[in-house]
Amino acid sequence: DLSWANLSEANLNETNLTKADLQGTNLTKTNLKEAQLAGATLLDANLSRADLYGANLNRTNLRGNNFRGAELYSATLIYSDLSNADLRDTDMCAVKLSGSTLIGTNLENANLSQADLTGVNLSNANLSQSNLSNVILSGAILEKTILRDAELMFAYIINSNLSGAVLRMANLSGATIIGTNLNGTDLRMANFSNANLINVDLT
Repeated sequence: DLSWANLSEANLNETNLTKADLQGTNLTKTNLKEAQLAGATLLDANLSRADLYGANLNRTNLRGNNFRGAELYSATLIYSDLSNADLRDTDMCAVKLSGSTLIGTNLENANLSQADLTGVNLSNANLSQSNLSNVILSGAILEKTILRDAELMFAYIINSNLSGAVLRMANLSGATIIGTNLNGTDLRMANFSNANLINVDLT
């Protein structure tokens, strides 16, 4: 039981913490590279600026957690709940988030390039100024999601729902958008140069 422990800046590289009780634990700047955290209890834990490179956080409840400035490069968070979490300024390049819930999550200025966001729910999330270049958004829900000034170059947006989303000044150059709902989406000053839009609802 590591609940409410202070593990700030500790080295937990490749540690097996599967289903561990880490409630309220201070994991600020902690080295959790390639750690196994699937199913762990992390309620109220502070993971700001933690190094979670390649970590396994599948099927984990991370609602409202503080990840601000954390390193999540190539981490897996499949079927996890990150609703209302603070993921501002995080490096989530090549992260795997398929099937996860991120309703109301703050991802402002996050790097999600090359991320797999298949089947994610990002409704009401804030992705303003985030990097989503080469991202896969297949079967995703982004209703009323804020993507203002976001980078979506060469993104694959397939059979997704972006109704009511804000894409003002977003860069979608070279993006492939197929079978996607953009009904009521704010597209003012968005860049669609060299983009491919097929069977898209722009009403």
